[in-house]
Amino acid sequence: MQPTDVKSATRTSDGQIVSGRARLKGFDLASSVVALSGNSVILYNGTSVSDPFVMQFDIPGYAQYGSRWAFNIPGNGLMFTDGIYVDMGASVNRFTVIYQG
Repeated sequence: MQPTDVKSATRTSDGQIVSGRARLKGFDLASSVVALSGNSVILYNGTSVSDPFVMQFDIPGYAQYGSRWAFNIPGNGLMFTDGIYVDMGASVNRFTVIYQG
């Protein structure tokens, strides 16, 4: 079996960031605003917020203004069989995923 390439994709608003089967290996986000609510990023398996929820993470308070935050998913990563949809919350203005698929 041939391994698949590791790729990246970036969004600046909510929406599907990867279409089709993908294994999320990590992500990076940038924030340039302070938001008092909506400081979570939610990832769904599919094309919209009505699809199955896979992961939610809160943005640390220190990362809410003019900063970047990155996270590597351990092991084989998280499997998304129908694509990756991202809800970026109120304080994120750029979201990049590193994925295999």
